[in-house]
Amino acid sequence: MPEGIDNHRDFYRIECRAVVSCKLLGAALPRGQSPDSHFNESPALALSRELLRVDQENNPALHAIGEKDRAVGSYLAVVNRKIDMLARYLLAQSAEATTGDEQSISLSEGGVAWHTAQTLPQGCFVALRLMLLPAWTAVTTHAQIITSEHGGAEPLVTASFENLDEAGRQLIARHVMQVQMAEQRRRAGRE
Repeated sequence: MPEGIDNHRDFYRIECRAVVSCKLLGAALPRGQSPDSHFNESPALALSRELLRVDQENNPALHAIGEKDRAVGSYLAVVNRKIDMLARYLLAQSAEATTGDEQSISLSEGGVAWHTAQTLPQGCFVALRLMLLPAWTAVTTHAQIITSEHGGAEPLVTASFENLDEAGRQLIARHVMQVQMAEQRRRAGRE
C-alpha cells in the first residue's frame, strides 16, 4: 500500500476553490527535481513566494514587537496586510495564476481531490500547483495518484502529497484554518 493511503484521513479535509495545474511525471518521482521546476514562474508568483518567505522569517519579530508595544505591533500588522493585498492583486492579474482549471477541490495537509479530463493512472506521480482562492496562495508539490473515479463528465482524482515541504504544509494548514473560520462565521451569521 503506498504511503499516505492509510493515514490520509488523519487530516482535516475542507472543500475550497483553487486553480489546479497538473503535470504527469510517470511511475517514479524524478530525482533532484523540485516540483516548481515543472511549471513556469511569473515575476508575480516569485514576488509572492519571496514575500511569504520574508513574512515567515520575521513573524517572531513582529510578535515580539506586538508584545512590547501593541500600537506599533498593530500598525506593522496592518502594513503587512496591505503588502499581502498588493501581492495577491498582482498575482491574480498574472496569466500564470489562471493557467489551470479553477474548480472546487477537497484539500487536507495530506492530499487533494479534484476533477480533471487528464488521464492519470493510479500509482503514477504528478507535479501539482494549487492556487488556493481567494487568497491566491500557491502551493507546488509532487503527489501520487491514489484513485481516479470515472463517474461524471470528468474523473475525480485523489492524490497524496509526496515530500511536501514545511512551507507548503504551513500554507495548506493556514488555508484550512481560514476556510474553517469563514464557515463558522457564516454559520453564526445565519443563526
